[in-house]
Amino acid sequence: MSDTSLYSSLYEQIREYAELVDDVLIKVKEGNSSPGDASRQKLGRLLMNFAEDRWDDLPTRLIGLMLHDKSDFDQSNWARVGKALTSTELNESVVESLEGLARSLQEEHAEAVSRIRGWAR
Repeated sequence: MSDTSLYSSLYEQIREYAELVDDVLIKVKEGNSSPGDASRQKLGRLLMNFAEDRWDDLPTRLIGLMLHDKSDFDQSNWARVGKALTSTELNESVVESLEGLARSLQEEHAEAVSRIRGWAR
């Protein structure tokens, strides 16, 4: 796999996760969210998998490693937020953690775009 296609794949995966986080955040803030929502369940499982160092594919693993290295959103917090999303235990600290995750994903997304542009030259 070329560097360009690797970053392109990573870019797409980051975008998908960022959209998932945004979707969950919007619904939670609007009060239109429940523990049974598919997007909330998916994000909760993803965060719990990150906490346990379980990744289904290479792009997910790379994102997990990048977020782990760049963010103060540590593994125990991932587990806490993931469990809260799959339950009724949502509170302001969960929302704040999701907002931090959204910012980290946005930064990673911008870096992936920069790398793609750098390789395309």
